[in-house]
Amino acid sequence: VISQELDKLMNSVVEKSGEVKAGLKMIEESTKKLEADDPSGKPAEVRIRQNQHHQLTTQFITSMKAYQDASEQYSQKYRDQVKRRIKTRFSAKDGETLTEAEVEKYTRMVLDEGTEDAIFQQSKDTYEQIQENYRDILRIER
Repeated sequence: VISQELDKLMNSVVEKSGEVKAGLKMIEESTKKLEADDPSGKPAEVRIRQNQHHQLTTQFITSMKAYQDASEQYSQKYRDQVKRRIKTRFSAKDGETLTEAEVEKYTRMVLDEGTEDAIFQQSKDTYEQIQENYRDILRIER
């Protein structure tokens, strides 16, 4: 549910950034047209438009950089969270932990293919087996 909302928001940002890029391109073209149509008529207006275009472009680039940084931070946090979950929930039956290569492999599977349920099914099975063994021990002790 959260990932669907996040996808919607990301698509909205991409759409809006496309609109802003188109608007900036339109401003740039109209400024160039004004300059070409009357090269000596209104140099102050042309400079003002160029400065405005430059300022808006700079602000847009800064905003998109901040968005990209936030997106990368979120992706890294999510990747770290998935790694932690894999390390804690998905271990060998004899108590051994996974190697870093195995953790990386399963993390890529979860992130690239969305196979989280399949990966964590083994940990659920292991947990159920432990519970069953515990019940057996309790029955034997009685």
